[in-house]
Amino acid sequence: MTLHTEFYNYLCRLQQEAFLVLLALNRRYFPTFKWMYRVIEEMQVKPVHAGDRLRSLFGMPFNEATNCIQGVLLEILALVDQQNLPVNTVEARNRLAYQRIPHWGGSAGKIVE
Repeated sequence: MTLHTEFYNYLCRLQQEAFLVLLALNRRYFPTFKWMYRVIEEMQVKPVHAGDRLRSLFGMPFNEATNCIQGVLLEILALVDQQNLPVNTVEARNRLAYQRIPHWGGSAGKIVE
């Protein structure tokens, strides 16, 4: 897999997980991922412009897309906290706050961590 493919695959997985949390917050059934952006736009409980922000990730540079998805995920965690659910979001927040510094090395352009 190329670096771009791996990155976009990871973005897709993060978006799908965020979508599932938003479905739960809105007490909606899973309609398939095919309609994810449309369903997000119809939701009452969601971050501002969540669908547009998630959709736009694939046209952004890696660092910008990473910061954008992190912001959306943090806003979703805040929504979970506002609902007073018996869910501890501390571990998820800690994982989102963790910053790895990528090292671009080698002639193949692979990330070495």
